[in-house]
Amino acid sequence: MDVLQRATQLLRPFMNEERRDTWLMLAFRSEHPDIYDAIPRSGATADFTVRCVSRLLDRGCLVSRHALSVLLEVVRSAAGDDRQEAFQTLIKELDAKCTGTVSPTIRRAAQPPATGTTPTTGALMSSQSTILFLAASPEGEEKLALDVEAREIEEKIQQADHRDSLIFTTKWAIRPDDLLNQLNKLKPQAVHFSAHGTANELILNDENGQPKPVSGKAIRALFDLHKRTVRLVVLNACYTKKQAKGIVEVIDCAIGMKKEIGDKAAIAFAAAFYRKLGFGASVKEAFDEGCVALMLADIPEEKTPELLVRNGVDAAQVFLVGPEANPS
Repeated sequence: MDVLQRATQLLRPFMNEERRDTWLMLAFRSEHPDIYDAIPRSGATADFTVRCVSRLLDRGCLVSRHALSVLLEVVRSAAGDDRQEAFQTLIKELDAKCTGTVSPTIRRAAQPPATGTTPTTGALMSSQSTILFLAASPEGEEKLALDVEAREIEEKIQQADHRDSLIFTTKWAIRPDDLLNQLNKLKPQAVHFSAHGTANELILNDENGQPKPVSGKAIRALFDLHKRTVRLVVLNACYTKKQAKGIVEVIDCAIGMKKEIGDKAAIAFAAAFYRKLGFGASVKEAFDEGCVALMLADIPEEKTPELLVRNGVDAAQVFLVGPEANPS
């Protein structure tokens, strides 16, 4: 029996509609609210349990603990004595996979050198930049592979020279007010939307996990408030070129999609794009590499993304990390 089956079997008796939110709140609301917000509560008990376990397995390690083992540990307190050993065994197996790993949610910047020491990486130290990944796939809409996209971006950034200078932060099940909150708290240099879109709207979540359209006009106004810190916006959603045009009236660079883009193309483009930024490349170079990645993967959508810039800005001179970094 694999991990998915074992975990589902252990958790299913405790995941009826009345109790599932309580367990998730106890496990994640305090330290990992993004996980708590990302798991829809709807569905029959068996379906919900499988979906919940699958998402936590995809999420993986949270520093030294696995996301699924955190939930198992909380629910174990309500299990009978005859189930304790099964819970403990699976928790240990999951956590053993996370020894020495880095949190997939936030990449911490390397500690600066102590006073009086000389950096070993060269005369110019890399500036730090935050990439804020905002995900929304509400109920009633076709489900997007948001977890896969975030994981691919994170893994590609880890391959880059300046990986410790890119702070990658994911936020899930985004609602309109979350945009204000996260931009105020994190002050990111790059904002990445992964969601459904139209020519005039992004589809976020409402308070009940249902679709909440947000107009391109509102998105432009949002970034007008944060133009002192945000330099790049990526709208990894269908038909968003028009919205990107509005954004570059106030922000240096934006990427939108000319038409519909498939999950595989969106993921491959974004992962290659951010990896290239992590190697100290300019936004223009990173954009070009993202398009080439689609060609190499034989995904015929390399002409779907479009890079737009504010008047007077050269994307080839915009760097988020590396010796030439100018993140703000």
